[in-house]
Amino acid sequence: MGEVRCINFLAGRPRNRSEWICCCLSYLPVLFVFALIVWILTSYLFCFCLSIMQQGLVQQGGIYGAGAIVTMGLLLVSYLRACLTSPGYVVDGWEKKFIQTSSHVFDLEAHHAISKESKMRGGIRFCRKCNVLKPDRSHHCSDCCRCVKKMDHHCPWINNCVGFNNQKFFLLFLMYIPISALWVTGTGLYQFYSTLNFAKLSLCYVNFLVSLLVAGIFGTALLMFFGFTIKMVLDNQTTIELMEKSAQKSVWSLGPCQNFRQVFGPDWRLWFLPVSTPVGDGNTFPSREASV
Repeated sequence: MGEVRCINFLAGRPRNRSEWICCCLSYLPVLFVFALIVWILTSYLFCFCLSIMQQGLVQQGGIYGAGAIVTMGLLLVSYLRACLTSPGYVVDGWEKKFIQTSSHVFDLEAHHAISKESKMRGGIRFCRKCNVLKPDRSHHCSDCCRCVKKMDHHCPWINNCVGFNNQKFFLLFLMYIPISALWVTGTGLYQFYSTLNFAKLSLCYVNFLVSLLVAGIFGTALLMFFGFTIKMVLDNQTTIELMEKSAQKSVWSLGPCQNFRQVFGPDWRLWFLPVSTPVGDGNTFPSREASV
């Protein structure tokens, strides 16, 4: 497979000291995001909710705190699952499950029987670095040094690829950021202006106000990014496919509802929970041609 620059423990074990250092340093953005979420949550609970309850508004503070724990808890779990779940790496011999031939040679005809994608000149999509046949929608990640099923992109903020197995978790992470930010900033600003008293502003409360500002900025920015990503889900496109074929409708699109269920699963009760529910195995996908 050649020289490996491993920056992800899920993709492979580092082989030497330099790779271990590189791998550990690559998790600094993950620690930063994790610490940021925990800081905003603890500031909200101990500098805001607890303060309200000490003023006699026990029920109101309890409701505020419960809402923050639920929304930011789902945010945190979704984030950790996006980071720690393998995106789905292509394994050698995956095609044997679909094609049984008497010959050991996997020819072009057999490839087209299970794959709709090919090289520009019609050749078999084969990764020389991983030494594997590439299923439809898979791509080689130069950061993970592995071929990833239904690869969307490599995200340094989760230090992982977004692929077939963890795409739902990444989308839920993006969704719960603006929801959590709206809850924290909405309730915080409402209560702050209704009981405004600059003389009683403590250092803890100033810390809470700073966390509100940070939550509002990240929530607004990622709301737009979430809208962009959910649009691609409804079109059944990955970021790579969008960049390569921006003017074409995705051949994998079966309609918004079916496209949504492919990522979030058939059971609506699990759509917004960080549990794994992708449809299929990530090696083959239904297409518009097959459904006609």
